[in-house]
Amino acid sequence: MWTDRLYRRREAFRLLRTAGAEVKADIGKSQFRQLLEIGVLGLKGYRAADYYQLELYKDVARAKKFMTNGEYNRIRSRLNEPACGIIEFNKWIFAKYCESLGIPTPHCYGVFHREYGFDESEKPLRDLPSLSGLLDSVGGAIVVKPLAGDRGDNVRVFDGIDPARQVVVAPDGTACSYRQLHDFFLTRKTPWLLQEKVKQHGVLADLHQSSVNTARVITLRGDSGDIAILSAALRIGVGSAEIDNTTLGGLAAEIDLETGVCRAATSRFSIRTTVAHPDSGCRIEGLALPYWDLVKASAVKAHRFLPFARSLGWDIAFGIEGPIILEVNGSWYYNRVQMTGRSLWETEFGSSLAGQGGQRKRRL
Repeated sequence: MWTDRLYRRREAFRLLRTAGAEVKADIGKSQFRQLLEIGVLGLKGYRAADYYQLELYKDVARAKKFMTNGEYNRIRSRLNEPACGIIEFNKWIFAKYCESLGIPTPHCYGVFHREYGFDESEKPLRDLPSLSGLLDSVGGAIVVKPLAGDRGDNVRVFDGIDPARQVVVAPDGTACSYRQLHDFFLTRKTPWLLQEKVKQHGVLADLHQSSVNTARVITLRGDSGDIAILSAALRIGVGSAEIDNTTLGGLAAEIDLETGVCRAATSRFSIRTTVAHPDSGCRIEGLALPYWDLVKASAVKAHRFLPFARSLGWDIAFGIEGPIILEVNGSWYYNRVQMTGRSLWETEFGSSLAGQGGQRKRRL
């Protein structure tokens, strides 16, 4: 509890320095006044991010329309039974699940762990010699990530492997020796997944070359059993970032579900919208994503065989030949829907039987 409070306090002050300064410039509301309003809304369950992303700084009375993070989590916990966790939090198992259904997903080479690590041929992957042997055999671009991580934490991307020099090479050209990578793995207790790096479609590569830019597609299995897509957003890396995660500074653009065309992008730390990428100059607003119908169909197909998890967020890359599902998330960013002005209470997520229970509690 205290950790969450500390995180929320730090987030509020960070947003106040960035988005808060923009609000002051736009409408003249002082940052002290903003802080007071954030505090009052906080007593009702709203966060600083809600204040800026839902434009509550224009009219705090609008807050009651929107779902809070706490309300979202209560409904989500009713929709997703604990049995879904083994799929959601173990990327190796999720990859094998996708393979069993014929759904494209990055090839997994193995899991490194000092006690039980293994490669795809069931040989041990637990020390420097075994890691070196695997990297020598791969030879191409590779991604390493915590087996059970989220938010892009500690993900590392390497565009090349040089067996002669015993190094892996990052997108910016810097080299990391096999031993350094091995020692990095050992500094954390988590097991590490070694996975193929997706070669993305030229449209997405032109947008931002060093990160694999993905669509976050949110699906919901309704009370009737039918699967619907609630919303989708294109996540885009910036600067030298190797991943597109918005919590690390990336951009996100809402995708029109029918056409696959992107709207202007937003940043977690700004109230401004971005119509063109700040680095590449490629236009984001109006960008038509390739094979969009296949992207949607992949998410729905993957969800169909997970009936115990009704609310899921899919990270889908745009490969050269079609969509590639990278991972699934039992928890997705609730404001991604609400930033469009549409409350989650107005979607099937909020109107479901699980949501109606939350609505009744809210009204007490």
